[in-house]
Amino acid sequence: MYINKEYSEADYEKLSKQIIQHMQKTVEWGEHFPMEISSFDYEITIANEYFPIKKPKFLEKKWENSEISGAKICITCQKPYKIIPQEKRFYDSLELPNTKECQNCRHLKRLNLRNPRQLFDRNCSKCKISFKTSYPQDLPYKVYCEKRSLEEVY
Repeated sequence: MYINKEYSEADYEKLSKQIIQHMQKTVEWGEHFPMEISSFDYEITIANEYFPIKKPKFLEKKWENSEISGAKICITCQKPYKIIPQEKRFYDSLELPNTKECQNCRHLKRLNLRNPRQLFDRNCSKCKISFKTSYPQDLPYKVYCEKRSLEEVY
C-alpha cells in the first residue's frame, strides 16, 4: 500500500474497509490524531488554549534553565521572553510602553475576554421568551431573542 497512489474505486473501497477494521481492532478508530506523530507541538495548537496541561514537559525542555540573551521575565508566568525589533518599533510608533508580559500570557488574557464556548438559558429582555445564548445570567447585558433583536436593528 502506498500513500498518494491512485486506486480504482473498487480497490479504494476494499482498502478503506481493511484500514477501518484494523483501526477498530487497535482502538484507534474515532480517536484524535495521535500527538506523537503530529508535526505541531502541543503548546502552539489551539488545543492548549482549551485543554491546558498543568506542568507541560515542553516548558521544562524549552524554557527552564535556559539563558536567552536580552530576554525579559514575564510578570505573570515568570518565563523569559524577547521583544522583537518589529514589536519594539510598533510600541514606539504608538508611544506605548514595552509590554511586561510574554506573548502567551497576553494571548490568554485576550482569550479570557471572549464569551465561553457554552450556551446558557436566558430570557429576552423585552418579551421574556426563553432562548439559548452565549451570555451567562450573571452578566448585566440586555439580551434579545431573534425577533426583538431584528426589531431593534431594523
